[in-house]
Amino acid sequence: VLGELYLPEAVLVQTDADGWQPVLCYVCAAMVPKPPENAYVERILQPARQLGFPQWYVQRLESFRSP
Repeated sequence: VLGELYLPEAVLVQTDADGWQPVLCYVCAAMVPKPPENAYVERILQPARQLGFPQWYVQRLESFRSP
């Protein structure tokens, strides 16, 4: 949700070479749960496809689209 307070959260991401990379993920702790807008899902899907993310992951992202 635009305008909410997102704080950095440190996480580890597994790389293609079976290594691990520390990264920051920004999380809003006080957000009211609700379905994401389709435009937001598409904004995440586009780079996921372009960067060659695994198909299972792209399908998981697609599952958040509203009918």
